[in-house]
Amino acid sequence: IETWDALKDLVREMYPPIDVPAGINRLQECPQGSRSISEYVVDFLSIAQQCSVDESLKIHLFRRNLQSHLSMCMLG
Repeated sequence: IETWDALKDLVREMYPPIDVPAGINRLQECPQGSRSISEYVVDFLSIAQQCSVDESLKIHLFRRNLQSHLSMCMLG
């Protein structure tokens, strides 16, 4: 891979976009749970990068899926 465009094409082939309803469902079903914040961020971003979902919805779902004490810290 010699160019940025070649890399983008390869990534698009390996990870095709997820349709909007499926993308929203996958993001909704990605709670932090007992995982560290780092693990959660990696998983969430992996799914979010494949979704054709509005950024504001991604932010909403990210916050909603955080452990409650972390979610409250982001609001304050």
